[in-house]
Amino acid sequence: VKLSPQPKSSSFCPATGATAIALSNKEVHIYRGDALVCKSGDLGFVPSCCCLAPDGHGLAVGGSDCKVRTYGLTQDLHVVEGPLATLERHRGEVTCLAYSPDGSMLASGDANREVLVWDASTNQVKKSRMVYHSARITALAWSKDSKEIASGSIDTNV
Repeated sequence: VKLSPQPKSSSFCPATGATAIALSNKEVHIYRGDALVCKSGDLGFVPSCCCLAPDGHGLAVGGSDCKVRTYGLTQDLHVVEGPLATLERHRGEVTCLAYSPDGSMLASGDANREVLVWDASTNQVKKSRMVYHSARITALAWSKDSKEIASGSIDTNV
């Protein structure tokens, strides 16, 4: 798919076959294959990363403004206007996001080396003070049972 704004992040949802792409022009686009399904419109902030919920009913978007916003998705994968929640606890740009496979938790990593784990239903921090890297977090991955999370960083460590 040819994009004119720079893609910052992408996320695939096997349940819906959809891919979300965070773009440098303050939008998120959702595709099914190479067909554009939805353009979010101006989000009012520059997204740095995104993640589709495993059931396909939600979208989390991290921003350069240190916040994570969650959005609902309609059955036909259109973004419900306005965020459902704004999660504020990071002190650096949110650089990556990952929903747990069971959808109960959302992990977020930032440019200040911290990983936070949020309860996806209450939007409260479940786990914090996870600062194990010497540089920005670039990747997050959950175990299949949603009990463990791995983080990767530009410090070359996992």
